[in-house]
Amino acid sequence: MARIDDLLNHVADAHLRKQLGTAVGEIRERRQFGIVYESHIPETVALSGTSVKRGSLVLTRKRMSGDPLVVESINGKTALVSCSKTGNKISANIEDLLVVKPFGEAVFPCLTLVSKLDRNNGSAAHVVISAENYHALQLLVH
Repeated sequence: MARIDDLLNHVADAHLRKQLGTAVGEIRERRQFGIVYESHIPETVALSGTSVKRGSLVLTRKRMSGDPLVVESINGKTALVSCSKTGNKISANIEDLLVVKPFGEAVFPCLTLVSKLDRNNGSAAHVVISAENYHALQLLVH
């Protein structure tokens, strides 16, 4: 940002320089630099492939942040969920729900084969792991 301040000093038109300085100041106030910790967003881990059951903590696929919802009941392809803090209840399609666990709660990751690529030449194989970084690294260590 210091480079922008230097460039602003070279703008000959005083009115334009003032307007640009105000705009840069507004950007500075909104922009966060470095490590930013947002304590209002609880950290959760999505457990893809885990089936939704009564009592599960879930988030909707459209809203992956905020307070987790608790599954109250399941009726066919629909679940009645309530907000864990406010108690507000809504009906949601089960396919739109992801089971989550609060960060720090025990999660037991495992590798699941989703497809196979046969190589006849015997060259090295590559593996793609789709997971939260922390849990993927724990799985690889053990």
